[in-house]
Amino acid sequence: MSDADNTWTDDLPAELVVTFSKPYSIGGVDYVEMRLREPTAGEMIQCDGVSGWAMDVKLAALVSGIPEVVVRQLAVRDLLPGTRYLGRFLN
Repeated sequence: MSDADNTWTDDLPAELVVTFSKPYSIGGVDYVEMRLREPTAGEMIQCDGVSGWAMDVKLAALVSGIPEVVVRQLAVRDLLPGTRYLGRFLN
């Protein structure tokens, strides 16, 4: 694989920080942001067979370390920036 094969990810930051419009809480822990990075092959395997919004939620939870139950509570405006970022790695 040459360097030219990765041109579609050249402009992506190594990490994307999404600050939430409001805090989300579970078990006394408040989540105010989500830090996302490029998914690993293993994380993609864990998402195998999942599609649509379910995949967006599962992958965001895996990559950010935020429990999936919390990611499911996010307003769409808080989830979309992260799913768009992660989606760039899936092309």
